[in-house]
Amino acid sequence: MPFINTKTNIALSRKQKELAKTALADCIAAFNPDWTKVLMCNFDDNCALSFAGDSIKPAAVTEIHLLESAMKAIPAPALEKVAKAVTEVISKTFVIDTDHVVVFYAGSPKWMYNGQDVK
Repeated sequence: MPFINTKTNIALSRKQKELAKTALADCIAAFNPDWTKVLMCNFDDNCALSFAGDSIKPAAVTEIHLLESAMKAIPAPALEKVAKAVTEVISKTFVIDTDHVVVFYAGSPKWMYNGQDVK
């Protein structure tokens, strides 16, 4: 059950968020197509976010949260490929230069869904 959390210092429209959500699901499908059925996305816009000391130029940080065991099973080149695709989605959809988009992975040792452990 992946969770993608994006923070940016610009305002986002509902349409931009919906377009990003759809495109991010396509990115995550590279790991496992079934994950798109339980993908959660969050978009925090108008954040007090600065990049390299600049809070004026549009910037974004995107966290891709995965179950730790699943993340460890994904080869590094696949993680890099998806991170690059996510960067492109955020850049194109939100009109942010790619050099102001940061993407990172976070793994959790345990997730609960519907009151049960996710394995």
